[in-house]
Amino acid sequence: MSRFVKSFASHSQDFKGLTLKLLESGQTIEQVSILTGVSPSTLYEWRALE
Repeated sequence: MSRFVKSFASHSQDFKGLTLKLLESGQTIEQVSILTGVSPSTLYEWRALE
């Protein structure tokens, strides 16, 4: 899964969408951060903007 996630261009709309779906599926901020390489603070920001 992490190889698939990292195949996306950094911070593209598709990448953001996939990342937010991971959060919606019950993954924690920390888990998604490790999987995607996106900082927790950025994940909180993206989630707040949705």
